[in-house]
Amino acid sequence: PGAGNRFCGSAFQAPHDAIFLLGETRDELGGSEYLKLRTGRVFGACPELRLDEELRLQACVREGIRMGLVRSAHDTSEGGLLVATLESAFGGGMGCQLMLSRHGLRFDGLLFGESAGRIVVSVSPEGEGSLAKLAAAHRVSLSKIGTIGGTRITVAVDGHPLLDADAAELKALHEQSLEKALG
Repeated sequence: PGAGNRFCGSAFQAPHDAIFLLGETRDELGGSEYLKLRTGRVFGACPELRLDEELRLQACVREGIRMGLVRSAHDTSEGGLLVATLESAFGGGMGCQLMLSRHGLRFDGLLFGESAGRIVVSVSPEGEGSLAKLAAAHRVSLSKIGTIGGTRITVAVDGHPLLDADAAELKALHEQSLEKALG
């Protein structure tokens, strides 16, 4: 396809690619799938939509896809950062290593908060510098959160290991829980 017709799915594409979060994580757990699971009900203030930030984020990602820079993209609106990243790994049939920082957020807020205006993307190692320039040009915050590859999914927060599991086993659990949720 021509450069204007590039397609980008949510599945990770290649080992050694870098995983980045575009957009800012805020302390917003209200209305989330996580809270619903924990409490059995939907409550709390929903994440605030900041239209200007959202427009800049979408423009940044679209341009990154057009350039052939962004190899996968998955928004965090359903389940938060951890769920979006896991679904991208499952889709690509690969493991990944996440290295997250709390920056004063609660653990559950960091992992499962559904702050609007955030997209998990993957880029080749050679594309990292170009992504940083693109994000800066669009005034979108950018943080490297991990690497794709291997058969395991590991998550560390502020250097402390939180999860280390076989990617295929986690994917099977995820699919079973989805089947149960759908009846």
